[in-house]
Amino acid sequence: MVRGRVLAWLTAGFMGCTAIGGVLADCAVAQVRDPQTVGPFSTTVRPQSAPRRSSAPSPVAEPAPMPEPSAADPDRPDPTVDEEPLARLPAGARRVPVDGDPNWPPQPQQPVDGVIETETPQQPTDGGDPNIDTRPREEYEPFEMPTTGELPPGDPQSELNPEAFQVELSPILSRRPSQLARFEPFQPVGIRRGSFILFPEAEISVAALDNIFRSHSNPRRDVLLDVRPTIRVASAWSRHALEFRATGLSTFHNKFSGEDDRAYGFEVRGRLDFTRRTNIEVFAGHDLNQEARGSLNPTSRAGDRADIATNRTGVTFNHRFNRLSVQLRGTLTETDFSPTEDGLGNFQLNRERDNTIKEVALRGSWQFKPTLSVFSEVALNQREYDGRPGDDISRDSAGERVRFGLSFGDKGKILRGEASIGHGRQKFEDSRLPEISGIIVDANLAWRISGLTSLLLTARSDVGESTQAGSGGALSRTAGVELRHEFQRRLIGTAGLRYTHASYEGIDLTEREIAALAGLEYYVNREVTLFGRYQHIDFEATEVGRNYNADEVRIGMRIRR
Repeated sequence: MVRGRVLAWLTAGFMGCTAIGGVLADCAVAQVRDPQTVGPFSTTVRPQSAPRRSSAPSPVAEPAPMPEPSAADPDRPDPTVDEEPLARLPAGARRVPVDGDPNWPPQPQQPVDGVIETETPQQPTDGGDPNIDTRPREEYEPFEMPTTGELPPGDPQSELNPEAFQVELSPILSRRPSQLARFEPFQPVGIRRGSFILFPEAEISVAALDNIFRSHSNPRRDVLLDVRPTIRVASAWSRHALEFRATGLSTFHNKFSGEDDRAYGFEVRGRLDFTRRTNIEVFAGHDLNQEARGSLNPTSRAGDRADIATNRTGVTFNHRFNRLSVQLRGTLTETDFSPTEDGLGNFQLNRERDNTIKEVALRGSWQFKPTLSVFSEVALNQREYDGRPGDDISRDSAGERVRFGLSFGDKGKILRGEASIGHGRQKFEDSRLPEISGIIVDANLAWRISGLTSLLLTARSDVGESTQAGSGGALSRTAGVELRHEFQRRLIGTAGLRYTHASYEGIDLTEREIAALAGLEYYVNREVTLFGRYQHIDFEATEVGRNYNADEVRIGMRIRR
C-alpha cells in the first residue's frame, strides 16, 4: 500500500510539472513575439514575410502577425483600430486623395521606439484596387498643388530656403528660378513669430558714378550713399498662404542732391486652397519711385524727374486635372506721373502719361513629367490714358499676346523656369497711329551647370508706349544672361550681360542698350555679406545727342536674418 501511494504521488507531480512547464513555455514564446513585453533596450525586427506554417500540429500555437505603424510609411493605419479592408494598405502605398477631403494631406505618424522597418514597398499589380496608389512619393508629389507650410522633420524639402515657398501669380515673373541660380552658402532662417516668419534685410552701399545725368556731351561725376531696407513676412501654414513685403530706397548724393531717390514699395500676396487641385491667388501692391535719366521723355534729360506712383492688383485661378493645368488671371495697373519742370521754367502736368492697363490671360499646360511641360497662353489688354499729348492724338489701345513654350517646373535642382515664343499686337483707337506688332520672346530660366556654377537666362518682350509726336510706342525686347561661380564656399563671383532693343513705329527712332556687370560677394557668416559690383552701360539711339556711356562702381554690405 505504501508503494502504491508513493507511485501515485510521483505520477501526479510529474503531470503537474509538465503542465506548469507548458504554461511557462507558452509565456516565454509570447514574450519573445510580443514587442510590447520586450524590455526597453530590446529591438524587434519584423520579418520580410510571414513564416510558413507546417501541416504538422505544433505544441505552441503561433498567433498571426499583426502589422504595426511604420515610420517610413506614415499613411499606414493604426492596426489597433478596426477599419475597413481598404484602410489596411500595403507598404509604400497611400489612399488616392479625393477633392474636398478635409483630412488631406494626412498627418505623419511618429515612429515606434525599438522597431526597425525592413519591409519593402509592394509593386503595383494589374487589376489592383484603384483606390490605392503604390507610386513612390517622388513620382506623385510634383503633380500635387504646392504648399507653404512647414514640412515633417527629415523630409528633404524641409532643407530648402523658406523663401522658395512664395505666392507667384504669373509664371514668367516667378522668383524661384533666380533663387536656384544664386545657391548661396547660407540661407536666411528668419525670425518666427507664431505661425509667421519674418525675413528682415538691409543693404548699405557706396557708389561712384561717372555720368550721373546720362549725358552725351557733358558727363558729370558724383558719389552717393545707398540704403535699401527690406522686410518680408511669410506664413508657415500647412494650407493657404499669406505674404507681405515692404521695401525702401534712399540715396544721398554728394554734389547733386536733386538726384536723391526716395522710393518705397508695399505688396501683399495670398493664396486660398479650396482643394489639393484648386486654389486662388491674389495680389495688391503700391510702388513709388523716380523716373530714370536717359529715357525718351525730354523732362528726364533736363530739369526735374517725375515721381511715378504705381498701383497694381491681380487675381489668379488655378486648377489641375492630373496632368492638365489651367490658369486664368487678371490684373489692373494704374500709373500716375507727378508734374515736372522741363529745365526752361515750363511745367508739365504729365496727365497724357497717366494710364490704366487692364489685362486678362488664359493659360493651359500639359505635364509630361515633373520637369517638363508644354503650355500655351492667350492674353488680352486694354490701355486708357487720362489725357492727350501735344499732337492731340489719343494713345488708348487694345492688344493681344499669344505664347507657346516649355516649362521645366519650379522644384528642379538642375533646371528650373520656362521659355516661350509668340506674337504680340497693340492696335490704337486712333487710326493715325500705326499698330505695333511682332515676335515676342519671354524666358525665366535657371540652370545649375555644376555644384559650383549656375546660369540665369531672362528675356522679356512688351509694347512700350510713347508720347512722341506721330508714334504710339515701340516693341521693346530685352534679353539677359548672368553667370554665377563659387570660387570658395564663401566667395562667389558674378558676370552678366543684358541687351535691350526698341524700334518705334511711325517715326525713325531706334534705341539700343548694352549693360555689362561683374561682381564679387563674400559671405562673412549667415547674417553678413560683403559685395562689390562694376557696371558699364553703352546706349545708342538714332536721335542726335542721346548716345552716352556710363560706369558705376559699388561696394557695400548686406545684413539679414
